[in-house]
Amino acid sequence: MIAVANLTKTFAGPRPRRVFESITFSIERGEFVAIVGESGIGKSTLLNLVAGLERPDSGSITVDGVDLCSLSDDALTVMRRQRMGFVFQSFHVLPYLTVAQNVTLPLALLRHHGANAQSRTTEVLRAVGLEDREQSMPRELSGGELQRVAIARALVHRPAIVLADEPTGNLGPDNATQVIALLRECAKSNGATVLLATHSRTAAAAAGRVLALSTQNVTPVALAAEQ
Repeated sequence: MIAVANLTKTFAGPRPRRVFESITFSIERGEFVAIVGESGIGKSTLLNLVAGLERPDSGSITVDGVDLCSLSDDALTVMRRQRMGFVFQSFHVLPYLTVAQNVTLPLALLRHHGANAQSRTTEVLRAVGLEDREQSMPRELSGGELQRVAIARALVHRPAIVLADEPTGNLGPDNATQVIALLRECAKSNGATVLLATHSRTAAAAAGRVLALSTQNVTPVALAAEQ
């Protein structure tokens, strides 16, 4: 489902910074893979590249047989809308929409309306424990609740690929466990491919495979959950 080959990324500026160089790895359809690594190593950047939100300096990123580097910005937008769900570290919840409106937005963009869209929105909000907050505004929610809204929005259209950037970072232990279980169920029941970037050993250990990111390599690691 995801194939990354010889990927290199540098941030420009007065002092250009090479994030990583010649990174190569692949992820099979339906896998749940966690990316771990020290802070600042480039985990979020890697997810942004796989989502087509940023462009690499060199190398290739193939998603479901499509070379992202060959697509225009408009084509990338359509692909993300149809095939991907992204959980951002900073939520990106729209402040002027209710919880339900935020979550149903991917369905609206795909022109899915009516009872089926409403039912799916209610279903996914129930799965993240927010069924009683459908009409709440984002300003009325805690950080953990906002994170769960972002996760529900990423899953509502049953995407083929879910990219999750620190999805449990603002959650307590119980809610974090619930969210990871939801991501695993998404991979299992919908055949979705899940790529999780995380600092949490517990979250990473729940994945089927764990990859450690460094500036020049991606290596498999065995990781035991924290007690």
